[in-house]
Amino acid sequence: MAGCGGLYSGDQCVKALYRRAVANERLKEYTNGLADVKKALKTVPDDVDFLKADVKKALKTVPDDVDFLKLKERLEVKIKAEKEQQKKMYSRMFG
Repeated sequence: MAGCGGLYSGDQCVKALYRRAVANERLKEYTNGLADVKKALKTVPDDVDFLKADVKKALKTVPDDVDFLKLKERLEVKIKAEKEQQKKMYSRMFG
């Protein structure tokens, strides 16, 4: 997904990473999607005042951690299935 690496901050960054991860999943770019999910899960503002001031806004605009965890699980399952399929294909080619 070229062009999705723009500059965002705070909740907008997390929201953008979630959307890009979902788009990568739909494009069957599971590894890229998983990388975005992991990056988003690690993105936590260090400024406590930011969190207090924008908690309501963040709850409305940022997907829940549950959404990220579900997406992460789906991507990991798809990556595993893709690797198994490749393993079978290569075993037929060279086996």
